[in-house]
Order: sequence, then C-alpha cells, then structure tokens
Amino acid sequence: MVNRLSKETSPYLQQHKDNPVDWWPYGDEAFDEARKLDRPVFISIGYSTCHWCHVMARESFSDPDTADFMNNNYINIKIDREEYPSVDKAYQEMYQLLARRGGGWPLSVFAHPDGSPFFIGTYFPNKAKFGMHSFMDLNRQITQAWNEDRETLDQQATGLIRGLRSLGEHMYQGVGKLDQGLLYKEIIGLQSRFDKVNGGIGSAPKFPRVSVLRFLFQEGIAKNLEGIIEFVHFSFTKMSLGGIYDQLGGGFARYAVDDKWLIPHFEKMLYDNAMLLHLGSELYSQSKDAFIEFILRDVISFLAREMRSPNKAFYSAINAESEGQEGKFYVWFYHEIEEILAKDTKLASLRFGI
Repeated sequence: MVNRLSKETSPYLQQHKDNPVDWWPYGDEAFDEARKLDRPVFISIGYSTCHWCHVMARESFSDPDTADFMNNNYINIKIDREEYPSVDKAYQEMYQLLARRGGGWPLSVFAHPDGSPFFIGTYFPNKAKFGMHSFMDLNRQITQAWNEDRETLDQQATGLIRGLRSLGEHMYQGVGKLDQGLLYKEIIGLQSRFDKVNGGIGSAPKFPRVSVLRFLFQEGIAKNLEGIIEFVHFSFTKMSLGGIYDQLGGGFARYAVDDKWLIPHFEKMLYDNAMLLHLGSELYSQSKDAFIEFILRDVISFLAREMRSPNKAFYSAINAESEGQEGKFYVWFYHEIEEILAKDTKLASLRFGI
C-alpha cells in the first residue's frame, strides 16, 4: 500500500512511497494536522543518492513495527533537500549548533507542530551501535518527554531558535575588519591540521575540503608562500592517485573513509567534481603540471559520459549503492581481475595500485 508520497515528483520522495510510514510531504497541511492532534513532528531530510538515507529507510522506515509506532505518535514528514534547500539549511545549522560538529544526511528532526525543533540528529541505527542509541530507543524517550515533560522540550526548542538567531546576528550583522593578520592567523591554524604524509586536512573520514584548499592556494600565490602552494599541489596529487579518485572511470568520490584517500564512500557528486575541476585548473594555470592536466581532462570526460541526462542537463549525483549494497559496482575481488586480464594482471596492478 502506497502512502501520500506516491503523488510527489521528487525522486527521493518516490523512493519512500511504499514505506509503511504514513509520510506527509512538506507543507502546511502536515503541520496543521500535528496541531490538530497535538503531536510532535518527525522530519526526515535526505536526497535520492544518499547512502545512509537508504540504510535508515531499510532498517527503520520499512519495518512495520517501527512504522506503526511512528504513525501513532508523530506526524511524519519527508523532505527532499534538493527541493527545499533553505529548509535543509536552517535545520542543518540548528544541528551544528546543538552537536558542535558538521551535519549530514539523513537529518532527523523532532519538532513542535510549528516546526521548531527540540532534538536533531542524523542517521540512527535500528539497533544500538557505533555508540548511538537505536532509533526506537530514541523514539520512546522522545514520546515519553512529549507526554510527561513538555516544558523541557519547549525550552530546548526556544534555546535552539535563540542560539541560531544570535549566531546569525553575529555573522551577518556584525561589523569587523578583514585584515591580513586575520588571514595569516587562519592559515597558521589550518597548517596545524595538515596531513603532510597523505595530503589534505584533518583525519578520517577525510573530505577534499576544496574551498579551504582554494583559499590556501590563492593566499599562497598572493603572499608568495611557497610551502602553502606546494602543500595544495601535494594534496590534489595524493587525492588523484588514491581510491577517492576512480582510476578506471574517472571522477572523484565524495570522501574517503580512511586518512590515506584509499577507501572511498562511493557516491559521486556533481558539485564536488565541479569544485575539484576549479581547484585543479587554478593549480594547472600556475604549474603547467602534465599530471594535473590529465586528471582535469579525465574528470571532464567522466562528467560528459556518465553525468549527462538525455536532454543534456547534468545529473546531480551518482548513487553509492548498487542493488542495495554500497560500492558493489566499483569493488572487485582480485581473482575476478585475474580471470579477466590473465597475464596483464600484474601490469594493471602496478598501473592502478591494486
């Protein structure tokens, strides 16, 4: 039996039309229903190629018992972040304020009927693991608090809204001077997190952080900071030689799960590759490095071949999953390579780092 999402055009919402959860699309009607029934709202935000969104859907939203609890205790709203980027941005900022770390998807929001959140998380497993509560354990705690301690939930929602408003006023209305000392201070702070062995900034899971690398490169050029320029070149090269780059098909994956750029999260995003093209082009314009030119041409070839739709638009992303398994399309056993390449296996192993 399909739910309300069957009438939606979003590919992401269509993926959830057969869930036993009685999903509502985002809109006034859902919040009106929550006010009428005096229920909290559960808002799940994701997008069609989001791996952990699929995992949570399989583990929890497809489970009849979990769905029955959700249907009896919440008004459940499913949002495609690509349809409502401003809504996603607002809740992501509240999550980052609450958790003091970067956000992600799926974003799981528990809110009052007016949409003001009192608890926000990301992926929750169906069984307690990774140091996380199970989704159903969390649901039971939320509903108990809603029924027995509504005042505390009101205070949490008010605190989140006030905190975000205060942050916004500080960021967007404050007057400050952007001097060279501030930029030097930022560069020094970033240098303390440089991975001088593998390239990039920080540790696993490791994202390319293209905006930061571009800032470093541009400041390096402007201030003649040779060490900074070299580090950005080094980082781009290490990424391009690693598993985060598809050595056969071209294109960069979203991030690496390790600190050596070896094991990718296999999702490929259009905007990640566009930003890396931008960074690589700036590096090439300064160095005329033949390897960087090869990578740029390979990425462009991948985008034109794999990410163009029949009407010549670009797809926004390629799913990390094939047949319900992350990376199945990309991952090979060594014996499979030997069966296909035979005597050329050793040469391929050297060329592609197998």
